[in-house]
Amino acid sequence: AEAAEKARPHLDRLVVGDVEQLDLVGEFGPGEFDVLIFADVLEHVKNPVDARRRPRPLLADGGYAVVSIPNVAPGSVRLALMRGRFEYRPLGLLDDTHLRFFTRASFEQLIADAGFVAVDIRQTTAGAFETEIPLQRADYPDPVVAEVEADPESSTYQFVARVEPVDGSGSALGDVLAERNREVYAQRRLLAEIARLAGGGPNHPVVGVLDAGGPELPPSAPCGPR
Repeated sequence: AEAAEKARPHLDRLVVGDVEQLDLVGEFGPGEFDVLIFADVLEHVKNPVDARRRPRPLLADGGYAVVSIPNVAPGSVRLALMRGRFEYRPLGLLDDTHLRFFTRASFEQLIADAGFVAVDIRQTTAGAFETEIPLQRADYPDPVVAEVEADPESSTYQFVARVEPVDGSGSALGDVLAERNREVYAQRRLLAEIARLAGGGPNHPVVGVLDAGGPELPPSAPCGPR
């Protein structure tokens, strides 16, 4: 309540309570919001799927939600675990009030289970030695650090997604968007592996196009990169 009071001057209405217990539709009425914001909320609740699903009737037609959630598997956490450390902190990735933890895959599954689809997923980023988790670069061999940093999600600190409800005729579109997101993610991981094998790194990216079995060039076509 004390923290909420700091927001009161900026809001038309302020309700303080447990989001898992409040009757949100009773408080605000159905279809009253164009956008719902879950800013680093769902990792703090016991049942994040229900917490994401229950406010859905609050959205007006065409409405959507913005959800941010920390990544539990950035490079800093992976490297700390290699030395047997998983230490809670007052704030950040391992906030001591977090009840649930998410990777990209489990975050996308949470969104789907709640009846939404992510139409845009972005990241805030930080290097493995740039987060609040105390690590000493000298404690890790170069090949180990390179292997961790080869994963494109190793620099993801937080996921931020625009999600839209899916039901009825919109379910087919939701399936298409979800599949597109999975394909983009798979390609990002594949390109990161190509960069790793080619000796690239964060400061020396390797950019290329991978032909995944397209049509054969006719014999008369000039040879060259595809």
